[in-house]
Amino acid sequence: MAITTSKWMKAEELFSSNNYDGAGDMPVEVEGCAGAKILLVATHGTNHFSGVLESDKKPADLFTGGLTRVLARESRVRCVFNRFRSMAINPHIGYCEIDHRITELVRTEGVRIILDIHGARDNPVFDVAIGTGALPLTAAQRRLTSTIALRLCDAGWGVAINAPAYRAAKPVSIVSRHKTSVRGAAVQLEIARRLRTPQSKLALDFANDLATVLKEFAAK
Repeated sequence: MAITTSKWMKAEELFSSNNYDGAGDMPVEVEGCAGAKILLVATHGTNHFSGVLESDKKPADLFTGGLTRVLARESRVRCVFNRFRSMAINPHIGYCEIDHRITELVRTEGVRIILDIHGARDNPVFDVAIGTGALPLTAAQRRLTSTIALRLCDAGWGVAINAPAYRAAKPVSIVSRHKTSVRGAAVQLEIARRLRTPQSKLALDFANDLATVLKEFAAK
């Protein structure tokens, strides 16, 4: 089994409808292996919010939603994601629906690792940036961050840790809101645009390498 273009594109359809405003009955959905200790999060798979108003619209981080879903399936972990743009998913007005679902999964299923998947612009500095929120790091964050960075670097990918603008330190970030509530660690992964094109061999290689890293964590 491996992540393929067709699997990734199929998983992305849920987010790309209505010009990436998404669709569905409920704004937040949970998928994957119940009871897994790793939880993948996709808050920007659809168009989302840059402020408190309905008009504060920010475009989707393309293909991060579909990537999150196929990573969860391939690695047999849990994932939670926003299905469509509504005020119920707006973090700028306070704790929103996805925060409540994360808290519930931590409490009822024993989630220990949260990985929040985002998309970054292409740049010469990194392939993936790991953000840990406001300093200092927790001991669990330090272990998780160093292990992810080492595994991805060994596979040939460029990794930055707490790069400027990619630290996940804003109060609205999943990491900032949940780094102390989970018994393990929460970090953000910002993936460069060139690695989020499902038709690209480069992107598929990265996705499958990341899935391998997740499988290693899930097996521990």
